[in-house]
Amino acid sequence: CDLQHTKHPAIRNNIIIIMSDLAVRYSAKVDPYIPSISVCLKDESLLVRKQTLTLLAHLLQEDYIKSKGAMFFHFLSTLNDIQLKKLSEFCLVHLLLSRSPNIFYQNFIECIFHFNDYRKH
Repeated sequence: CDLQHTKHPAIRNNIIIIMSDLAVRYSAKVDPYIPSISVCLKDESLLVRKQTLTLLAHLLQEDYIKSKGAMFFHFLSTLNDIQLKKLSEFCLVHLLLSRSPNIFYQNFIECIFHFNDYRKH
């Protein structure tokens, strides 16, 4: 996957769109690439961050992918992104929380460890 190697935001954006479309049809084949896609939530390009947030929220809401590993932490960190704050609040509260009411409860301790950079557990 060329997400980390290309310098052009349009190419990264197109890769995310293609991978999202493939996840709908072939979720098991795309699953290993989800961590690489979720890292794009921290991309320097607003277009890439916004597209990634929107597509991951859709895939999670429709159960094409599962929230696991660092993806949930990357998703939560978009709340600190001034340009994405309202969109990320909408995605988390109205889309994901309504679908999985226990998502924050289930990941609470891991979030505390992750966001405080605690590694001795």
